[in-house]
Amino acid sequence: MTNHPGRKPGSAQQRMTPEALRQLIERAGITQARAAELAGVEQRTLERWLSGDRAMPRSASGLLCLSLIMLGGPAALLHPYLPEAVADWLSNSPAATRMNPRPSALAEIGQTAREPA
Repeated sequence: MTNHPGRKPGSAQQRMTPEALRQLIERAGITQARAAELAGVEQRTLERWLSGDRAMPRSASGLLCLSLIMLGGPAALLHPYLPEAVADWLSNSPAATRMNPRPSALAEIGQTAREPA
């Protein structure tokens, strides 16, 4: 991989492992279908990430994490999978704490995902 000018060594966001993705889905209390929707992909793609057949792109893990944070998830647990600038902003911005209106938002989203269409 080519070196990127201006990027500090070790500053790239981590790739989400299949196990980390599985744990994230379980902790959020959402279905795989809902997680795929929040990541902006088809459910089959998410299944490939969970099985380890394909690596989850950083852009998809970032989108999933930001979606979960916006729904009330704990930002601190998701920092390793976010771009450094976003993680710093979430850590230091008073506005970021106001984004999570209710701690029960994830539970409500999980219930919504399980309701029949």
